[in-house]
Amino acid sequence: MKPLVTILAIFVFVIVPNVISQTVAEISLYKPLNGEMGVSTTPTIRWQTNVGDVYQVQLSRATDFSSIAMSMTVPATTSATEIMVGGLEYNTTYFWRVRNSQQPTWSTVFTFSTSGAPLTSALLTTPPNGVTMAYTSALPLEWNVVDYATGYDIQISTTQLFVSTEVDAHVDVNQLTATTLKDNNTYYWRVRATNGDTKGEWSSVARFNIGNEMLAVPASPVLATPGNGTVNAKTTQTLAWQPVVNAVKYEVEVSPTPQFFTVTYKAVTEETTTSVVNNLNPNMKYFWRVKSSNTNGESVWSSAYTFITGKAPYAPQLALPAHESAVAPTSAVMSWDNVPEATGYHIQVSTTSTFSDIIFEEKHVTGNSISTTFPEDKLLFWRVRSENEFGSGTWSPWRFFKTNNTINVVTKESDLHLSNITVSPNPGGNVVSISYIVPAKGKVQLTILDEMGSPVATLLNDTQDVGSYQIPLVLKSIEQGVYMYHISYNGIVETGKFVIVK
Repeated sequence: MKPLVTILAIFVFVIVPNVISQTVAEISLYKPLNGEMGVSTTPTIRWQTNVGDVYQVQLSRATDFSSIAMSMTVPATTSATEIMVGGLEYNTTYFWRVRNSQQPTWSTVFTFSTSGAPLTSALLTTPPNGVTMAYTSALPLEWNVVDYATGYDIQISTTQLFVSTEVDAHVDVNQLTATTLKDNNTYYWRVRATNGDTKGEWSSVARFNIGNEMLAVPASPVLATPGNGTVNAKTTQTLAWQPVVNAVKYEVEVSPTPQFFTVTYKAVTEETTTSVVNNLNPNMKYFWRVKSSNTNGESVWSSAYTFITGKAPYAPQLALPAHESAVAPTSAVMSWDNVPEATGYHIQVSTTSTFSDIIFEEKHVTGNSISTTFPEDKLLFWRVRSENEFGSGTWSPWRFFKTNNTINVVTKESDLHLSNITVSPNPGGNVVSISYIVPAKGKVQLTILDEMGSPVATLLNDTQDVGSYQIPLVLKSIEQGVYMYHISYNGIVETGKFVIVK
């Protein structure tokens, strides 16, 4: 499965104005340079812009852009605009282009190639973790050679969180001699491999003591399974790590953010080196880490590992009953298109388009049709979603039918609601989009609130026609955290949550 391209920058919510300058000139691409090699898998893309215009950027692995790896719309606030993208593949050639969103002509296509295989974490070897040693004015530190690394960053600190550093250096080889350390101090150190702009993950933190006795505080655990970078992981996971000498307890955390601002799972185990987490979301990247402790203290957190859960199947296309049709209540057959990745289907029938009043529901249907009966002379809404081992996909757009009598149109606006409301990506970064379907012309108001319910921005307050809408939210200075959308359609309110990550 190809990795998803993610947007890493953080911006404020604004409505992108539909404005374009009077003169449209050839757009100059600045960065990466055309033909540049060894580019980071999280590159910065920069091009010439006119202030006030809106630009479309595309990234593809194909020269003809027949498949798109990334496409986004960006408003220009300066004469040169840049974005940072992530999730690119190692050792891969990409093509990129830009155009003014109001013009059909694309810029000249530039190409670049990303650096080689991902850099693994370094293994610290000398001095051994937890050792106490006599003072020396020149202490050698060593770690293993990391494949594809051209250099290493090394940090030494007197704090476990590296709030400040005694040594913060870059070296070309897998060793460094520290000459500024002091007697009677405890030090923590870590290393990460580099290759040009590409940086690996920091190693697990090790400690050593110069001069005084160490307390028997356990070291940070080494994570085992799921392995770092695992894809198609199950939504129920057994997390396992290696045992640590002197450890009595372990604390484990799982989060959708690398900084662990939002923790979706947290547990403490006594001596056991496994923990089971359930109900993970499908098609989502998670970070997990563990720390150990005993009565003398606790270790720093281990380096975080990542895994991506498998993708839930897409929504099926509804077939029968036809939209706006009339059916016999005693012999209603409901069918939908087969979804190859699905192992079952979940069907709902309701008297309302919000499905607040369910009159029929069936889960884990193995085929792509079902027969049932319904009350006479009822306007009914129905929808289906696919299921597999990774969870349930999104609901199909609803359809409606009427039992017995021929139906022409739905005249009551109170029967209609916005459907398919989604926030993507979630968690989000540079640009987040809110999508929805308007079933009939009506007044739509979209407001963003913080976690405490205080308004952050009103993004839309207008009448919209029938159709699908996608509102891009460009984020500049909003703080990371959990936010809510509050969307009103003809007085009917829908709400939901999403996460912003720096």
